[in-house]
Amino acid sequence: MAKFPNLLEINHKFLESGHSQMECDSIHSTTETAKKKTSVFVPSQWNTIITMARHGKSYHVVPLTYADTLDFKDFVQKSENYNVVRR
Repeated sequence: MAKFPNLLEINHKFLESGHSQMECDSIHSTTETAKKKTSVFVPSQWNTIITMARHGKSYHVVPLTYADTLDFKDFVQKSENYNVVRR
């Protein structure tokens, strides 16, 4: 509060459990229901489970590849703005 002398009040609101819903909630629920009907042995099987989880209009799954993964190691080492804690 010392840094912000004009700040009179902090109003922190919490959502009540069970009283909010996002689109991703229904996607997760549908996927979990579909997962109960089969076993997953390799990560690539999730693409099929998610695609087939909804009847009628299936979900569009974009599989990630190795090239989609970013390595920030060089960025962090070269940046003066970041401190990396090494163990």
